[in-house]
Amino acid sequence: MSLTEQQAQSRLLALVEASLEFEYLEGDTRDVIVSAHPQRTYPFATVGQIQVSDCWIESGDLERVRLRPDDGYLLRPGIPYSYSTRTRRAARFVWAHVNYRVFNSLNLFQLLPCPIRFPPTVGDVIGDINQQLHAFTGARAMTLREIAAKKELGYRLLRVLLESSEPVFDPIEKLSHLQRLLPLLTFIHDHLAEKITRPLLANMIHLSETHFHVYFKRALGLAPMEYVQEQRMRKAQQLLLQTNDSIAAIGAQVGYSDPFYFSRQFRAVVSINPTEFRRHRKQMIW
Repeated sequence: MSLTEQQAQSRLLALVEASLEFEYLEGDTRDVIVSAHPQRTYPFATVGQIQVSDCWIESGDLERVRLRPDDGYLLRPGIPYSYSTRTRRAARFVWAHVNYRVFNSLNLFQLLPCPIRFPPTVGDVIGDINQQLHAFTGARAMTLREIAAKKELGYRLLRVLLESSEPVFDPIEKLSHLQRLLPLLTFIHDHLAEKITRPLLANMIHLSETHFHVYFKRALGLAPMEYVQEQRMRKAQQLLLQTNDSIAAIGAQVGYSDPFYFSRQFRAVVSINPTEFRRHRKQMIW
């Protein structure tokens, strides 16, 4: 007997609840005069509020959105964005870099896409939460109470985003595909430094390569090896931003023994080479 849609949704959300993780990377409040900025892709979500001035955001799918003073915004990970303004007036950004993951490596916003722009009423809440999160920026050790407070703020922020969105997905299809792929996603996440092939992955869930390719792409929207490369590049971006490891060492940690080949692959995905990406961190305002 097939699952009803309600049962399927309940089971999927139970899986999400058991595996949902929040990660706060950094944040700031900064006044910046923005003219134009080329497209960039990051491995984390940027959630923030723009104050004082306004700007335009253009995403990789050519969606163009205008942010006005006090609007909130969400830039999803893995999607290229550019921004520009038509004034020399400084804009104030109250931003935070965050990650919400389910099933070890799957970004929550792959399941529940949200809009870029949020109205000022939501923007004010985002700005307030971000300012509280800013207190946790830095490498100092936190108390248990502070850890709990940071997690609470992170989940409040997620609730605000979801309550202001209209996420749509097919719970039965997502449940049936994701349940079978969960061990596979965990394996990929834990073995990015090793050689991963499509035959290896297909064999792990007892499917032919052709059937596996179709099955995986239907579930996650990417071919298996495209997903592996995406995960490698996201981890590489995180290591470039969060460590002082050499380019060669980071390449090795994500499965590339040749640093020159790693740099070429990185540039093909991110549009700039690893050294430029690391240098660009100092210019990131949101």
